[in-house]
Amino acid sequence: MTTEKSQVLAQAIENASASAKRAVQYRFTPVWDAKREVVTMYRLALRQQPDDAVEPGKVPSVRDAIDTFLRVLRQAAATLKESLEAEERFLLVLPMKFEVLGSATGRTEAATALRNMAEEIRPYLVVHVVDVPPGVPQSRMSDVLSGIKPFCKAVLADAPLGMQSFAHYQNAGLNALGLVVSAQIPVGAMQDEILKLCVAAKRLGVLTFLTELGSRELAAFARESGISLLSGPLFGEREKPQAMSRLSWEELRQSAS
Repeated sequence: MTTEKSQVLAQAIENASASAKRAVQYRFTPVWDAKREVVTMYRLALRQQPDDAVEPGKVPSVRDAIDTFLRVLRQAAATLKESLEAEERFLLVLPMKFEVLGSATGRTEAATALRNMAEEIRPYLVVHVVDVPPGVPQSRMSDVLSGIKPFCKAVLADAPLGMQSFAHYQNAGLNALGLVVSAQIPVGAMQDEILKLCVAAKRLGVLTFLTELGSRELAAFARESGISLLSGPLFGEREKPQAMSRLSWEELRQSAS
């Protein structure tokens, strides 16, 4: 082989390797049912690659958010199809930015994609609406959720930290209300947020959940406060979801030690 051909081959291999590294990867984070002490649900999201970093000064567009959701939804459909064929049962939680539902294009594309999923998959799909802006009117919240609720098992939504009123979540069609845990907020302040969430959820008649939970101390507080579902770095990641598995509080404490 000539030197020139060797260089061309080496460049092709390098390009293929770089392309593989940029390939979409997904992460599955277990969601722990604190009351039953089992894992039957996984959060599915894109694993951010170095090339995915947002350029300085560039704000991700609504189109970006729509495309990301559709990408993850396709992976969810493939994962659930495979699990059903293997007779394994678990729920998949898909994050969807509120701005996707806030735009007419996003609502239409999301609803169409969900509607086109196989009917046997829908009972295992949960949509988690994230980045909900403060002060969204109750009527708007209800309207944007109504387009996706018929095509999945449940709809969850985040509540912004620091909320004083949760009235706009009333009768919006939610199954659970939750918080994104922030490591930037002191533990005591985060505990106050959790207590407010529990009170609000009880009034609304919905379940509660926390995401991005990495503190064993905060997990213990959340569990004692009655939070239903917990997820985050504390629970690690899985390359592939599994059928229902038991995880006792004692096992969780020891694994997080």
